[in-house]
Amino acid sequence: APTPLPEKIDAPQEWQYRRVTLAGTFLHDHEFFLKPRTLEGKNGAHLLTAFQRASGGIVFINRGWVPEDENVVID
Repeated sequence: APTPLPEKIDAPQEWQYRRVTLAGTFLHDHEFFLKPRTLEGKNGAHLLTAFQRASGGIVFINRGWVPEDENVVID
């Protein structure tokens, strides 16, 4: 089950790939593509978006992999 994301993480390696919950708002004007990346032989990128926590902090959320051949502009 997802765990609430703490405000401060002392051991980040313990939180990799862990399902979490948090409240707040995505800041779409602060998102970017991390590239180049490949998945199953296809070129693409990971989409990362800033997320303003209701408590005031900001975290980056990896929204997933986007293939280049989709109708998405990956600059």
